Amino acid sequence: MLETSLGNSRCNRSQLDATTTSDGSTVTGTNGSFSDTRTADGSCLFGSGGTMTATPVNLPWTGGSAVYAPVAGGRDGTLTVANVQVRAVVRSGILNATCYFSGGGTNRSLTLDFYNPDNPNRPVTSLAEAQGKASRVRLVRASGSGFAARPRGS
Repeated sequence: MLETSLGNSRCNRSQLDATTTSDGSTVTGTNGSFSDTRTADGSCLFGSGGTMTATPVNLPWTGGSAVYAPVAGGRDGTLTVANVQVRAVVRSGILNATCYFSGGGTNRSLTLDFYNPDNPNRPVTSLAEAQGKASRVRLVRASGSGFAARPRGS
């Protein structure tokens, strides 16, 4: 969810492409996307009736780490990507606003569960690839439009 003074936007699908060193000490985010299957053009729904398009900026995102920490019947570890930055363009009625968001963790990071290619609990079992999974990831507004509609007299 992306939260602004204009309202909130939710995307129900995202993808992050990243690489890591074999020892997990360095993670590099190489690409990302945000979309929503509920709209014809894939843009994300904006709380006050519009849409929002989010794109990654300042790629590659460098920093973070992969930590092997298996959970029985679940993930193989966690993957933290640092310096995450996203540009969001909101279109709602006559309003167009651009905001920039960053990961909400230390060093503008986000963390997700990762699964090795042979883990039967990976999110998409038909793909024999390393995969990650995160839900309800929050990005925080770093800069941009701060428009807020307020009733007269307040």
